[in-house]
Amino acid sequence: MTSPYRQRPRVLFCPRCNVLLDMFDPGVEVCPRCEGVWLARSVLDVSGARWPAGPQVWWRNELECPDCLVDGTRTRMGARTSGELIVDQCPAHGVWLDRGELARIMTDPGAHGAQALRDRFSAVAPTPEQLVVRRERWRAEQEQRRLAAELERQRLEDELAHRAAAEDAARH
Repeated sequence: MTSPYRQRPRVLFCPRCNVLLDMFDPGVEVCPRCEGVWLARSVLDVSGARWPAGPQVWWRNELECPDCLVDGTRTRMGARTSGELIVDQCPAHGVWLDRGELARIMTDPGAHGAQALRDRFSAVAPTPEQLVVRRERWRAEQEQRRLAAELERQRLEDELAHRAAAEDAARH
């Protein structure tokens, strides 16, 4: 039983490869395997609530929001365009960028509405030495992360199964 005074740690999994995400900066989490980036709504708010504001790409909706899964719900993120990019967006929680897309946003003037986002990331950009230290730390913690991820994944599956069973019992 968890203490009522402690909040459960927020654990997000990569929507592409289901690996535990690393926190890079508050509201910015990175997958150590596929190098995708999760940008929380709080980070996006600095660039304006409308980013990305491009049209919906309805045939590309395939990823589930990692933040919604924390709450035990499964929500498909909508694919939207920003300049030449197609990004996956959960309107409530944030945006998923696949490998290389953040770099393209940082350099593509066609990514309209993203200047404040570029400014924020430029301010916290790591040095090459910091990147090497992070990679070594990640390798050292890999087994602990794998075990923690498996426990959390099992907890989420159990919770979803419990909810489904309760809904089924309520129907009968």
